[in-house]
Amino acid sequence: MNITNITVLEPEGPGNSGLTELPPIPEEILISGKPVQKGYRYYEEKESGFRAGVWACTAFQSRTEPHAGHEFMHLLEGTVTIVHEDGSELEVSAGERFFIPKGTIRSWKQTGPVRKYYMIFPDPSGPPPRYARSLRAFKVETRPSNNGGRNASSLEAIFKDPTGRYSIGIWYPAEEGRVLQPRSATEMMLPVDAPLTLLGADGEHEVAPGDVALVPAGAQFGWRVSNRTRVMYCAFDGK
Repeated sequence: MNITNITVLEPEGPGNSGLTELPPIPEEILISGKPVQKGYRYYEEKESGFRAGVWACTAFQSRTEPHAGHEFMHLLEGTVTIVHEDGSELEVSAGERFFIPKGTIRSWKQTGPVRKYYMIFPDPSGPPPRYARSLRAFKVETRPSNNGGRNASSLEAIFKDPTGRYSIGIWYPAEEGRVLQPRSATEMMLPVDAPLTLLGADGEHEVAPGDVALVPAGAQFGWRVSNRTRVMYCAFDGK
């Protein structure tokens, strides 16, 4: 069942009650390993294919193939190496965030257990096949703030898909905060510098650096901050 209010994600699912074993990864796409994958889906839109949740898996390496959707990931455990078609590699370790654009021709390699939070959107619009070989996975990293105003909320975009519905970037929340209003998009939020208090219909949610909050579309949403912070975000507008 989809969440309807602000939720701080947990690595073993709601209440850390445990993840559900998922169907096996097809043998025909494997180079090595007999992976066992588990997960919990906090949010899903059947029509668009958009989904967000937590995924864990034992060691394996996949064959080189196009990535199935735009996917933002926050790695909780282990190390992942993305091997592109030209042999270039991106290594990501626990505590880091990364993004794979849809169509990126890559192999996924992990030598031990991995756990991640994710937001994925299949995006039926693209990318055009002729661009696929130029696509690369990349780490989503913070940068020094260029927002000089202490009371001005602003966004710094990093990626937006061709439909304009899926985006990632950095949010600089205004210090005066905001009262409750309905949220138009489903959004994953990751505070960087200091805790962020999210206000919802069911009360307050303290989100510290290292935590990940998911705010579903339509949920009542506001915030309060006591110290200036940057917030990494991944958002999907289902409209």
